[in-house]
Amino acid sequence: MEINKEELEKLIAEKYNGKYKRLADDLGIDYSTMWRILNGKAKPGQVFIGKFMTYSKSKKIGFAKYFKESEQIKQ
Repeated sequence: MEINKEELEKLIAEKYNGKYKRLADDLGIDYSTMWRILNGKAKPGQVFIGKFMTYSKSKKIGFAKYFKESEQIKQ
């Protein structure tokens, strides 16, 4: 699974005033992990995906629009 960076950045801009650290705090992850995911230095792992799924349910936002199939899965 790959993160939809555009949608995640839009969420951060709209709900967190552009502060990715605040979303990281809400997810319960280190802000450096969030930075690496946003900047393509790391892919979201199971912990991030699980925490984002819990977050999206609690905030009543769609989980699926923030993730997309990786190219490897499509081939």
